[in-house]
Amino acid sequence: MRRVIVGIPAGVLAGLLATGCDDDGHADIQAFTGETARESRPVPVADTHTPAPSREPFAYAAGGLRSPFEPPPALESLAVNGRPRVAPDLDRAKAHLERFPLDQLRLAGNLSSRGTRLALVRDPNGTVHPVGVGEHMGTDFGRIRAVTDTGVELVEVVRDAEGWIERPRFISLAGGQRNEGTEQTQ
Repeated sequence: MRRVIVGIPAGVLAGLLATGCDDDGHADIQAFTGETARESRPVPVADTHTPAPSREPFAYAAGGLRSPFEPPPALESLAVNGRPRVAPDLDRAKAHLERFPLDQLRLAGNLSSRGTRLALVRDPNGTVHPVGVGEHMGTDFGRIRAVTDTGVELVEVVRDAEGWIERPRFISLAGGQRNEGTEQTQ
């Protein structure tokens, strides 16, 4: 849409436009620019002359260190807080009875043959397994320490706030189990 100004002569319009450009309305801007020009100082120029770096030979000392892309070597059994380091063997193949929590395993009896004592442990499927000292059972890396007339003593390796700890457990012939407390902590 086109707008046409009607009734105002062109001379009057030019006069109105010319009065909008007088100096009275811009005195503050002119004063500011004049003051800034008087106060401005030259920008300091940085010294481009710097001494040359020393050209002494540099011996690279990290050549004998382990590459950061290789895993660290296995940690020795170091004492932490006065207690030996404990950790489960994660590379070991798991035994059948390690698929079940200890509360699902029942001691059905024990056998003794030529000085070797075995415990008969029933899994939740009803299968009875003979196990001896050093064998594993339970989901917490439980290892059998002793088979007695009254039950099975084992130690589990479980996580705590500082790392891994050994937790002694006992499964009695009556079917109950008890926690004997914690022993070694990392």
